[in-house]
Amino acid sequence: MNRVAALLASLVLAVPALVAAKPMYRPPPRPDSDVGGQLGEAIRKRDLRRITDLLRDPVTTTTAMWFPDAACTRRFAKPATIRGRELTALARCLLGLEVVSSTRVSGTAGGAIITYEPGIEVYLNAAAGRIRYIGFEHARPDDRGMPTLTVQAFEQLRKTGSTSLDTVLDAALDPDTARRARESSPASAWIKLCLDKTGAITSKRVVQATPVALGRAFETAIADWTFKPFVHRKVPMAACSLSLLTYPAAKAPPVEHLPSEALPTADDLVGFEDDDEGEDGVAGGVVGGIYGGSITRPPPPPPPPSLIPMNVPPTMLEANRIRGIRVIVPDARTITAIESSGRTTAVAAIKMCLDDTGMISSLKLLKSSGFPDYDRKLETGMRTWAFRPYVINGRNVPVCTAVTFVYKSSTVP
Repeated sequence: MNRVAALLASLVLAVPALVAAKPMYRPPPRPDSDVGGQLGEAIRKRDLRRITDLLRDPVTTTTAMWFPDAACTRRFAKPATIRGRELTALARCLLGLEVVSSTRVSGTAGGAIITYEPGIEVYLNAAAGRIRYIGFEHARPDDRGMPTLTVQAFEQLRKTGSTSLDTVLDAALDPDTARRARESSPASAWIKLCLDKTGAITSKRVVQATPVALGRAFETAIADWTFKPFVHRKVPMAACSLSLLTYPAAKAPPVEHLPSEALPTADDLVGFEDDDEGEDGVAGGVVGGIYGGSITRPPPPPPPPSLIPMNVPPTMLEANRIRGIRVIVPDARTITAIESSGRTTAVAAIKMCLDDTGMISSLKLLKSSGFPDYDRKLETGMRTWAFRPYVINGRNVPVCTAVTFVYKSSTVP
């Protein structure tokens, strides 16, 4: 009997040892899970292990990758198939991003979008719940690996022109097409536009248009668009944007679904433009950042996503307007000052944030018109605006947008 008891005791003691020796099994994420959301959450929590788990071995990049950290940019400045230890290096670089809420969703099966400061948008594609591709949306070799900006970052660069093209397209389209668009089937076009380091447009192409025949009309309608250069840490850099234009503008969708795209192949490899930046990659990163090392003082996690205002294009708020006039013109004294200065236009941009009731919570001048009285009148006029709450998935959410005002003198011939 004592011999049996001793045997049972030895078995009981052995079981924990066997269990401890067995590696822990972590099931992969569900194939239908929101991989982009999971990656963003892992980055916010500074969870390196979780980020690594979300990367499939291998991960393909057929475009260059841009990071605020220069060491990471240099390491991933060329298209690659990333395996093994390089996946850990990629995970560390992703860990250093400051992720913000994205205002757009992917229209591709398995696709997702993540957005990070200073306004960069990246496309992900996943299979079986793990990321297999990372790159910029609808990239082509002539984009030279330039990062894609968010709508909000791109709009803050605007000098002239507008995303509201109703007046131009009213004149350009035949009456039947215009009537159908206004009454039943709004027209739209996705346009990929790239800028060099001076802000000059280097390429412009229609990625998708509905109906297809109107793509050229949209492209012609933005002929007056001009921009300042995109600047990060006082260094100008080339960049692209993918813009959705809708006619009429008031029928723009509440949430933008990016046009679907096939996974790029080896024939689509895109690296950073090889100009005056030498071996340091794209300018604007911080030499020696976090790549290859540990983060001893991770920044505190941001507030919960529900408390962070979502950035949306101004056209997405127009349909919710319930009070206030969109066009705010200078007073007579300012108009005289504009004409006396020899200028024909005055352009201002103001960041407007709404709370979850649709009321204005803050205004911030992003670009002065150059005439203080007009700047003050714009802010005063905007204070009279009110909107219905912005709703996502049945819930009212706070939002921000950049509103651009362009006054053109009536005396211009």
